Amino acid sequence: MNKKLLCIVLCAAILAFPAAASAHVFIKGNLPDTGAILHVTPDDDPIAGEQASLFFDIQSPALAHKPYTPILSITDDRHIQTTVPATASGNAVNATYAFPLQGVYRISLVVEGERTPVHEFTYTQRVSRGTLNTLPVDTTPAWAQAGLLFVIVTAIAIMIVFYNRRTFIRKYSK
Repeated sequence: MNKKLLCIVLCAAILAFPAAASAHVFIKGNLPDTGAILHVTPDDDPIAGEQASLFFDIQSPALAHKPYTPILSITDDRHIQTTVPATASGNAVNATYAFPLQGVYRISLVVEGERTPVHEFTYTQRVSRGTLNTLPVDTTPAWAQAGLLFVIVTAIAIMIVFYNRRTFIRKYSK
């Protein structure tokens, strides 16, 4: 009986609180049957002002075992475009880039090969951590620090009151 109840509670908890899986992003290409899997480190949530690695795994039968040239460009929300040096090895394209500020960036990978059509992959990446307007962002707001201090002081005061009145509490709890 207890094992069944535990199993039901565990299954309900798993269904009630699903974990979102967003480790990699699939980008559909401009041609049929093409796509690329994009992974941005760290954790697909880059930090502004720090180096991020971009990994593309290109899925295209037209590019299989053929040399190609990757052209990676990143455009920020002010429409300033930056061409990023990228290296190709097999189906993989690697690059490093430091997103300068928080914001929305358009990542565009164009792959040109000999006797193959041009492949284009575009993805919009949001950068929400790191520097904001070239100033470091404080991750803990002041109201949260004050609230935490208030809770700690209140808890200590309650413990002192209960400790000093323990004989009265013991007397009246019988």
